[in-house]
Amino acid sequence: MENPINPTQPPVQPQQPQVPVQPNASVAPQPQQPVQPQQPVPQPAATLNNGTSSTLPMRPQPQMGGVPPRQPVRPLQGQPGGPSPRRLILGCLGFFFFSIILFIIFVIAFVSQTSATGQNGLAAALGVDAVQLTNSLILLTNLIFGLVVMVTFFISVFGLFRAGMAPKTDAPARSRGYRQAGISGVIFLIMILLWVFIYIYLSGKQVKITPQASQTQGIVTVPDVTTKLTAPVDVKFDATKIPYNPNRIEITFYQWDFGDGSSSTSPTVTHTYRDIGQYNVKLSVTARDKQTNETLTQSFEKLVTVSEAKIQAAIVATPESGPAPLTVQFDASSSVSPNGQITTYEWDFKGQNSFRDATGVNTEFTFDREGSYKVSLRVTDNTGQSATIDQTVTVGGPDVPTPVIDIPSDSGKYFVGKQYTFLGEKSASPNGEINKYEWDFGDESPKANTRTATHTYKTAGLYEVILSVTDKTGKQAQSSQKITIETQESAPIAIISTDPALGEKDKSLSGQAPFEVSFDASKSVDSDNNIVEYKWDFDGDNKVDAAGTTANYVYKTPGSYNATLTAIDAAGNESNAVLVIKVAAQDLTARVTADKVEGTTPLTVTFDASSSTYPDGQITSYEWDFGDGSAKQIAASQISYKYQAIGTFTATVIAKASDGKTSKADIVINVRPISLQACFTPSLEQGPAPLTVDLDPRCAEGAVAKYLWDFGDGQTSRIRKPSHTFDKPGSYKVTLEVSDAQNVVNTFSKDILVTGTVQ
Repeated sequence: MENPINPTQPPVQPQQPQVPVQPNASVAPQPQQPVQPQQPVPQPAATLNNGTSSTLPMRPQPQMGGVPPRQPVRPLQGQPGGPSPRRLILGCLGFFFFSIILFIIFVIAFVSQTSATGQNGLAAALGVDAVQLTNSLILLTNLIFGLVVMVTFFISVFGLFRAGMAPKTDAPARSRGYRQAGISGVIFLIMILLWVFIYIYLSGKQVKITPQASQTQGIVTVPDVTTKLTAPVDVKFDATKIPYNPNRIEITFYQWDFGDGSSSTSPTVTHTYRDIGQYNVKLSVTARDKQTNETLTQSFEKLVTVSEAKIQAAIVATPESGPAPLTVQFDASSSVSPNGQITTYEWDFKGQNSFRDATGVNTEFTFDREGSYKVSLRVTDNTGQSATIDQTVTVGGPDVPTPVIDIPSDSGKYFVGKQYTFLGEKSASPNGEINKYEWDFGDESPKANTRTATHTYKTAGLYEVILSVTDKTGKQAQSSQKITIETQESAPIAIISTDPALGEKDKSLSGQAPFEVSFDASKSVDSDNNIVEYKWDFDGDNKVDAAGTTANYVYKTPGSYNATLTAIDAAGNESNAVLVIKVAAQDLTARVTADKVEGTTPLTVTFDASSSTYPDGQITSYEWDFGDGSAKQIAASQISYKYQAIGTFTATVIAKASDGKTSKADIVINVRPISLQACFTPSLEQGPAPLTVDLDPRCAEGAVAKYLWDFGDGQTSRIRKPSHTFDKPGSYKVTLEVSDAQNVVNTFSKDILVTGTVQ
C-alpha cells in the first residue's frame, strides 16, 4: 500500500509493539514476531503534496497484507516556524511580575509620604484626596497580592495533580509536574511572606476615616446642614470622627471656637445659637506622634449661618426647690423677640396649659403642697409670634398648714386711727387648699374670717395678732405677730374714694381689664386741716405713680393690687389708706372697623374685626349681618360686602369663641344715591348746514327721571336720545336739563358750530 502523505517515502518501521491484524477474507493471517518496544526516535517531517513540511505525528497503522504501519512523524529540531510559545509565556509572566514590583515600590513610596493626619504633598500637587488615594492604593496592593498568591497556589496544586496522574513509566512527565509544583510553591511562600511584611507596614500607614468625617473635613454636626438655620437652634459638634491613625497618633486636646465668643474643650459638644448671623466654627486638635513624640496641631472649620430667629421664652425661677409652702419668684425678662416687641407674658403654674394664672414679666406663686410642678410661660410679640417654655419646681415640706401674717407699713410703724391691711395670702398647706382663715387683732374687736382683712386700732398699745388657718383635710395651725400701735400727733387720716364707687359691704374694688379707676383723696381729714400732699401708689410696688387730690389709673393686667394713698400734712405727719383692687382677665371683646362708612351706591365696604380680642381663649368664627336684609354670613375676621340699596345700615359682627362665649360690635354704614349729573355727547360738534346731530346722554349720572333738551335754535325736546337738524349756519348752544323723582335738576351745555353762507 502506498504512503498517503508521501508515496515516494519508504514505509516507516513502527517503534511501538505491533498490533495483530484481524483476519479478513482476502488475506490470510501471517504469524507475527513480537517486537520489543524501543525508545521513540525523531523522524523526519513528512512532506505534503504541496511541498510544505508537516509536524503532525504519524499514528501507527495496522499491517494490512504484510505492509508495515507508518511511524509517527516528529518535527525536525531547529525547523523555522516563529517564536516558541514557552518563551512567550515566560516573557509575559516576567513582565507582569516586574510591573507588580514597580507598582508595590510606588505604593510604598507614596504611602510613606502620607502623614498620620492624611496629608500628602504629591496628592496635593495632583489635586486629589490624599486620604482616599492612600487607602485605595493599600486596598489595591492587598488585592494584587491576594490574586498572585491564589494563582501560584493553584499552579502548585495543578503540578502535583499532573505528577500524580502521569503513568509510572512516564518519568519525564512526573518530573515536570513535580518541578512545576516546587517552583510554584516556592513563589507562593515568598509572596505570602512578602505580603505579610507589606501588609503590616501599610496597615500602620492607613488613615482611619469615615464618610461623614471626609465630607465635613473632620467636624460632624447634627443637623448635617448648618446653613439657613432658625434661632434658637442647638447644633451638636462631634470631633471624634476626624481622620487620623490611632496606631500612630494620640489626640491630647480639643479646642472649639463657635464664632460667637463661646468656646469648649470637649470632643463632643452641643452649642445653642440664639441670634441671626454667620459663625465660622473652628476646631483646633492637638495630638502626639507616638513614634517621634512630636506635637502635631491641625485645624478644621465649619460654617454655621442663622438666617432667621424666632421669639424665645426664658424663665428664671428663684428658688427652684424648697419646702412647702414655697413662694417662688418668676422672671421672664430674658425672653426676646428678634422680629418685634414682646407684648404679653402669660403664666401657668398648675401644668394645665391654660396660661391664666398670672401675667406680666415678673410674678410670684406659692406652692402649698409637696410635689413636682411644671411651670409654663407663653410670650407673644406684636407680630403675633409666640413661644412657650417649661420650668420644673420641686416642693417638699411638712404636712400641716403654715400661716403667714403680713401687715404692710411704709414707715414700719403702726399708728392709732390708721387703717391697715392684714394679708394671709402667703399661708399654705401641703395637703391642699386652705379653706378657712380667722384673724384675732388682739383688741377684743370682732374677728375677721377672710384671707385679707383691714383693721383700725383706736387706742395705742401692744397687740398680739393671731392668724388661724384650716386646710381642706381639717388640719389647723396658727401663727401670731405682735404689733405696737402708736399715737401720731396731728396725723392726717387718709381716705380713698373711687369711681366706680366701692359698695358699702365691699372690701375690695373689682373690675375687668382694662379697668380704669378714678381715685379721690378729698375726703381725707386732718385735725389741723393742713394736708399739703397726696401721693398715690396704684399697683403696690412702693413707687409713687401720681400725686394730687385726684388721679386716674388703668389696670391693664389681671391680678390683685394694693392701691395706697399717702396723706402728708404741713408738719410732715403722714398716714396711709389701702384699697384692694381686683382685676379680672379681659373677656371676649368684639371690635369692627370699615375702610369706608359712607358713599354712593353701589358701595363696596371692607369690614375688619381682626382687632377683636379674647386673652383667655380663642376666637373661632365671626358672624356678619350687614343690616340690609341680606342673609347672615359666617366668615373670617375680614370680609367685603357691596350695598346695592340706598339707606343707613347697621352692620353687626358677632365674635364666637371656642368656649361658647360671644361678643357683638356694630358699625353704621350710610349709602347715598349717585349725585345727579347732566351730560351728553354729540355725534358732530361742527359741520356745514344743514347739519344733523345725534345727542347721547349716556354719560349722565344719577337716577335721571326726565330729560329736557334746548337746541339753541328755539326748538326743544323731551326724549332721551334726540336727533336734531340745524338748517342755518351759526353757533348753537345745546343744553340738557335732567331731573330726578324729587325734581332735583342739573344742566349741561355744549356748543355746536354750523358752517355755510348766511342767507
